[in-house]
Amino acid sequence: MLTERDEVKDALKAFLGEDWNDETKINMTKADFRGRLRDFAVFNETAGNMGMSRKHGEITFYLTQLLSGHGYFNAYLHKMVRKASPKCDYCPEEQYSAEHTFLKCNRWIAEIRLLEVEIGEPLTPQTIGRGMLQSKTNSEAVSRYAEEVLRH
Repeated sequence: MLTERDEVKDALKAFLGEDWNDETKINMTKADFRGRLRDFAVFNETAGNMGMSRKHGEITFYLTQLLSGHGYFNAYLHKMVRKASPKCDYCPEEQYSAEHTFLKCNRWIAEIRLLEVEIGEPLTPQTIGRGMLQSKTNSEAVSRYAEEVLRH
C-alpha cells in the first residue's frame, strides 16, 4: 500500500517527467527538493480539496518556468555554474530566483499588483495554483503574466 508521501513523490515524478533522473537528484539539494515537494503537495492538496482538476489552458514554456522554478533565473543559473552571480539586476540585495522574480521583484511590482487584482488575492505559490484551478480567466491571466515577465 502506498503512503501519502509515496503518492506525492509519484505525482512529482510524473510532473517533472524527463527532468526527474539521477542527475536531478544529485544536483538538487535536500532543501530544494523539500521546497519543490512541499509546493507541489500544496498545489495538489488545493486542487483535491476544491474537487477540481485543471481543465483549461495549456502549460506553456513560460508557465513551466514559473511553476518549476527552473529557467533563466540568475540564482538557478549560478547553481548550474552558468552565471557568476545569483543576484537580481533590479534588486541587488535579492537573489534572482523564480520566487523573487514572480512574487517580489521591484521591476514587476505593477504587474504583480495587477495579477493580484485579477485573481482576487495576494500572490503566493499557493494562490497562483489556486487561481489557475478556479477559472479559465485566472489561468489565462497567470499565463500572460509569466510570459510578460520572462520575455523582458
